[in-house]
Amino acid sequence: MLKIMKGVIDRRVLVIYRLDPECVSKILPPPFLPRLFGGHALGGICLIRFTDMRPAWLPRLFGTSSENGTHRFCVEWTVDGTRHTGIYVKQRFTNSKLHAFGGGKVFPGNLTFSKFTVDETENSYHVSFTTNDDSVDVLVDEVNAKFPADSVFSTIEEASDFFEKDNVGYSPSSDGKKGTHQGVKLNTTNWKVSPLNVIKASSSLFSNDSIFPIGSAQIDHSLLMKNINHDWEVVDKVCCP
Repeated sequence: MLKIMKGVIDRRVLVIYRLDPECVSKILPPPFLPRLFGGHALGGICLIRFTDMRPAWLPRLFGTSSENGTHRFCVEWTVDGTRHTGIYVKQRFTNSKLHAFGGGKVFPGNLTFSKFTVDETENSYHVSFTTNDDSVDVLVDEVNAKFPADSVFSTIEEASDFFEKDNVGYSPSSDGKKGTHQGVKLNTTNWKVSPLNVIKASSSLFSNDSIFPIGSAQIDHSLLMKNINHDWEVVDKVCCP
């Protein structure tokens, strides 16, 4: 596989929702299906600040920084009779015009330029962004944060292992070919997560009652990652059956 980008995940906030599988099935394009855990589909908001981000062959001196966000779902799909699991990224957003320009060219999948607002203290993270049609507003903190007892995962270690292994993500192809999805694999050298308290979380997707009726999208837990060295690899495209 070809390594295309590398850098540091300076801060990554994951807000995970447990979702009604029927609602998620209506959103996902073929060949993707909801990957169930404890009878629930899973999806969420991912908010990442990249630093030292650059093409894999360039030294750190040429790295750039950006705030980024996605709406994502845990999925499974079958290729030649073999079941695969990973992430389907419905939308990608960035505050970097350079990264938005490179989406679909240097990095698989389109990136939508968005206005991000970030307010961080020693132990709290408030990140929001807006575009013409999409918005996210998340406020979390680390104060006495504990992994919730009512999560679909029994422990934070179980959740961490689940998301570390689901490190391949697909999004609609930027070449315009209908039913084709481009994929990337995230490789990390020092994966580590800690729990976060969710003070508030809303998005134009998961808070939309016409897509997720009341009760069909509930926050399960939130995780924090900091200072994670990583790189991205291109993986084979996936097409609809």
